[in-house]
Amino acid sequence: MLFCPLAMKYLYDYIQQPPIKIAIYGPVSSLCCESVSSVAKYWNLVQGNCLFYFQISNAATSATLSDRKLYPYFYRTALSDVAYNVVRQELFRLFNWDKVAIIHQTLSLFQASAADLEHILKKGNITVVASEAFAQFPERHVPLLKDKDARIIIVYAYPDMAQRIFCTAYHLNYYGPNHVWFLLGWYFDNWWKSDLSKNTNCTEEQILKVMDGYFAVLGVEFGFENVTTISGLTPKKYLEEYKNFHPDYYLASVHTWAYDAVWSLALALNNTEHILRQNGRNLTQFHYNDSNTRQILMESFNQLSFQGISGPVSFEQGERVADVRILQMITRIKTINTVQVGLYDSHQNEIRLGSPYNPVYWRGGYIPKDEYIRKTIILRISSPIFIAFTILSILGIILSLFFFVFNVFNRKLRYIKMSSPNLNNVILVGGVLCYLSVIVFGLESYTITCQIRGWLLAIGFTLSFGSLFSKTWRVHRIYHNKHKMRVVIRDTHLFIMVFFLVMIDVIILMTWQFVDPLYSSEIIFSTQVDPTNIEYLIISKHRVCICGHYTIWLGILYSYKFLLLIFGAFLAWETRNVSIPALNDSKYIGLSIYNVVVLCVVGVLITIFVNNQVDISFALIASFIVFCTTLMSCFVFVPKIRYFKTDPDEQKNMMASRSVGKVASVVHQSYLPASRDDVLVLKRQLSERDKEIQNLSDIIKKYENKDSVIRDSSLVNVASAAANSSTRTSIDLNWARKEAIE
Repeated sequence: MLFCPLAMKYLYDYIQQPPIKIAIYGPVSSLCCESVSSVAKYWNLVQGNCLFYFQISNAATSATLSDRKLYPYFYRTALSDVAYNVVRQELFRLFNWDKVAIIHQTLSLFQASAADLEHILKKGNITVVASEAFAQFPERHVPLLKDKDARIIIVYAYPDMAQRIFCTAYHLNYYGPNHVWFLLGWYFDNWWKSDLSKNTNCTEEQILKVMDGYFAVLGVEFGFENVTTISGLTPKKYLEEYKNFHPDYYLASVHTWAYDAVWSLALALNNTEHILRQNGRNLTQFHYNDSNTRQILMESFNQLSFQGISGPVSFEQGERVADVRILQMITRIKTINTVQVGLYDSHQNEIRLGSPYNPVYWRGGYIPKDEYIRKTIILRISSPIFIAFTILSILGIILSLFFFVFNVFNRKLRYIKMSSPNLNNVILVGGVLCYLSVIVFGLESYTITCQIRGWLLAIGFTLSFGSLFSKTWRVHRIYHNKHKMRVVIRDTHLFIMVFFLVMIDVIILMTWQFVDPLYSSEIIFSTQVDPTNIEYLIISKHRVCICGHYTIWLGILYSYKFLLLIFGAFLAWETRNVSIPALNDSKYIGLSIYNVVVLCVVGVLITIFVNNQVDISFALIASFIVFCTTLMSCFVFVPKIRYFKTDPDEQKNMMASRSVGKVASVVHQSYLPASRDDVLVLKRQLSERDKEIQNLSDIIKKYENKDSVIRDSSLVNVASAAANSSTRTSIDLNWARKEAIE
């Protein structure tokens, strides 16, 4: 190509010298043809041919030369890349390939061919999934083809770049029976071996693994052996004479196109001379402004139709109309052959494969698909897992209802009453909502279920944990204010706290629903090749709940819950050694909080890592919810049931027979408010103790009057204990009376 500027200067100087030139034969390369043809039109010359010789490794097949506006006087007997692109398109249709990819060098020869192919394929409704252009480093672009799952790849590049493309494909494992490559047909023999170690870091065997079975298209070089051509020679006879001309001379594979080009030019000039003579003129009178002769010569070229050595010769818009061979490189044991597997009949516009040609070779024994046959599987929670957790959730709801009934029917018993039974009912209501959320989580993710499950779990968690939190907060405050005169924390205060926490949830959820509501969407969870059939690609999808800023909203909700968990754990830790009998379930409330905090944190972290596994994700979420809720309910209510069952009669008569001294002492220590019933009980038991004290006092006086030494220490101890108990009861009665009045 470096000689093109020199050739142009020589052409310019030669044209200026007599005699007048009518036509130019040559040059060989596409680049030089473009340059010469651009200049030739200004002298009204007709460029007869740009021939292709393997010796220089390029050809005048450029699609750019097909532009009649730029090159109106250009003709060629070599087929253009435009003609080859038509054949490639027909092959794609024949093999049902609707998606292909192109990779090409950024040289005008290859860019024009790639652009023309894209244009043709677009008109034929064939999608180009990738079109990669490179200047010097194709290694950067091959991975992009693989990423787009391109399986039918057309390469427009010189042989050294093709080597690098195949070497990169080998290292990427981007080859096999599902991949088909298309190369240019004019590559020289054994091109993949030339400077292979210099151009790549692959061996010949590695390159052959990738390129095995590649396709190429090339114009017919020889017509039928025994058909007499316009020269009077058959192709067979021509070949014999050509070889005898010089036995040691290298025989170019397209020498027949050069021979037919000379005949084309001669016949066109002969016909032009004949027409001019009919008008009293001849070719010797031609000058560079003679547009009439130029037009006659162009029409003579367009009307040519003869039998040449390379087959029938005719032109359409300067392009050779000829059949195209379909070639394929086949790697056999110890042999590598490029064989003809078909023919494209340009006149019938059809492809003929098979006999009398070689059969098409497929590496996998079948025609590969241009993409995987996609099998979409909608992932759903398996029925056994869903049924199992639904049953567990229903059992949890039944257990909560049992605890609720027990709590309601025994709410007046002191042991139950002192644990804030109404707040315990709120814990149960929250637990029921959590159980219901498990069932909803197992249902198909539709928009309505997406919204319901969020509300159920958020509100249920806040009701349950918020109640535990508020009760722990009361213990913490009473304990840390025990030296003050009195701290009054009623259940009403705890209900207000729980209500406030629930309202925070409601505000967040309502804002979320109105600003950026959740909706159901299918997402791809995994994509993998079917192990039983590599032609199939299994796409696993799952319906999920999503919105525009899902992560942000979830982060807000998680942050609020996390702060509540941390503060609750802190309060539970602060009161871990506090034992207030009047708040008889404080220890179990603390255990419940530890359980909730640990399980929630661990559950959230684990589900993040298994979020793409539907069954495992649901099973873990459901397990944590069910286990956490059940454990929390059992910590609160099982001790009460056990205590109730130890002595039912004692429990039923507790208000009348429970040791007042102990209760009063506890109440005094905890500074808890007393009810009117407490005051009445204390009054009645104080009266009974006063009578006992009076009787014991009378006995003591009786013995004193008789000057007897009282040695019965047990009697004295009983009297003293009764007196002390009475004193404490009297003190607490005054406080209880005041509290009851308030």
